[in-house]
Amino acid sequence: MPRWKVGGFVIVLYRYDHPPAHVHVWKDNEFVGRYDLEHHCWIEGPYHAAAQARKAIAEWAEQTGLA
Repeated sequence: MPRWKVGGFVIVLYRYDHPPAHVHVWKDNEFVGRYDLEHHCWIEGPYHAAAQARKAIAEWAEQTGLA
């Protein structure tokens, strides 16, 4: 499971464990949530950091070519 640190968030890619392709998002060693890469929406998690996490995910996707 590849990991990246972007904008203070740790993003862990889960592509093959079960559909849809998604990432787990962590900040300060606390779970923020799971984000669906195929439908561009949150699967689960507290959404208090959703806007910041979404920005970090967009930046990560652009860097990795998964946008």
